[in-house]
Amino acid sequence: SLARSDTRTILHRLPTSDLFAPGEAFFNEGAEDLIISTIKEDMQEGVRQVLVDGHTDNVPMKSAKFPSNWELSAARASKVARFIIEMRFPPEQIVVTGYGEFRPLKANTDDDARAANRRVEIKILKALEVAKDEAKGTKKKSGKGEKPGKGKKSGASAESAISIKQ
Repeated sequence: SLARSDTRTILHRLPTSDLFAPGEAFFNEGAEDLIISTIKEDMQEGVRQVLVDGHTDNVPMKSAKFPSNWELSAARASKVARFIIEMRFPPEQIVVTGYGEFRPLKANTDDDARAANRRVEIKILKALEVAKDEAKGTKKKSGKGEKPGKGKKSGASAESAISIKQ
């Protein structure tokens, strides 16, 4: 986790082979369940924003649907983001980015390295206080012992929770 002022970022990396067929942006069977099981716990409370980043390897992509890896990575990130929105997370708190092959984890020198680079990253920015409490294994009860102005907000709040159906 990375701390940034009043938030903590929780990073989840999902290999695209677990989510999508090669060159496609439609979910494989089981992809939705994988996303849910990966992020459910971290999406319960104190979420300020969710960043969904798509990444590919450096093997050139060219199809009528995806002229380059950039479009493919953006489409995959969008698919994951739309799924999170369907699970009742506010769309105004989601950012989608497609990086194509331009932010590899490893040098694209062999199949294993290229496979590691093909991924979707879900970055959950949580309120620092909530993230610290969760790390300690404690959770504050809403409305009790909170400082004025720090309680739950109604509507599309800055600290949304996601209720995921299973």
